[in-house]
Amino acid sequence: MKIAHPGLILAGLAGLAGAVYLVIDHGAADILGGVAALGWGLAWVVAYRAVSLVTAAAAWRRLYPDGQRKSLPQLSLLRWICESVNSLLPVAQIGGDLLRAKLAATPSHGAASGAAVVVDITLNLVIEILFALLALALLLSRGDGGYAGAILAALLLSAVGAAFFFAIQKRGLFALLARFVALVGKGAALDKALAGAHSLDQAIKELYARPSDLRIALLWHVLSTASRVGEVSLILYLMDSPAPFNAALIVEALTALLRTAAFLVPGGLGVQEGALLALGTLVGIAPESALTLALVKRAREIVTGLLGLLAWGSLRK
Repeated sequence: MKIAHPGLILAGLAGLAGAVYLVIDHGAADILGGVAALGWGLAWVVAYRAVSLVTAAAAWRRLYPDGQRKSLPQLSLLRWICESVNSLLPVAQIGGDLLRAKLAATPSHGAASGAAVVVDITLNLVIEILFALLALALLLSRGDGGYAGAILAALLLSAVGAAFFFAIQKRGLFALLARFVALVGKGAALDKALAGAHSLDQAIKELYARPSDLRIALLWHVLSTASRVGEVSLILYLMDSPAPFNAALIVEALTALLRTAAFLVPGGLGVQEGALLALGTLVGIAPESALTLALVKRAREIVTGLLGLLAWGSLRK
């Protein structure tokens, strides 16, 4: 994988600086002490992550044509690697998806693999937006509308982005990209790329013509997203700061939306911590506990991410 653009690295460093500032400003000793007090509970949080990875992989697997589906363990491994790359490397939170498409592809089924990843990203974004809408409704029902404007703006941005992404897929996303590239180049390599782009667009159109598989994939994404809400509930329980499931849903769903909206910031550094602090406070979680939650989630990302990168390394040998 190529070294990231310097702008992405700077965005990540700025986000990291923001996260560090929040922790120091709210009492670093108490917050870090809260993370340390979790002890072996972190192992449970790390292990629990397998639920969202496997269910997300099941959604992705359903998008392959019959006869071309890899096993669920294989795709779960690739989904894990994808998440690890997006979490720990400065790749604008999309490099891992490009990597999983490449790792899952075969010489004869490359278009199907690319199409499955593109549609999987689209469906995941749809479910993320729906969960965020539910979370916003729950937040407003509590009378907590302090951040409603910012959240609504992020929702609208994500919804418009998802609609545009879907529409351009229907128009032939990769053929459009290939035609743009053709304006500045030519030759046999370009001809091959154009042919591949048309094959990929055709595979995407064929996939959208399989509504039953799309519905099942959407259901798996619902379960995967719900399991991430469960992760927040689990962490708060282990911290002896239990919160109702609807509070955990508000925190996780809206944080995920804001992190997606800020996809150019590697790993959502700073964005995730700031969102958890603001939203946690709105639903009654003390600021120190909200930042402890943020650091535990980040610690889990680091542990699972490093292991995932090691798994990727083993595949490359």
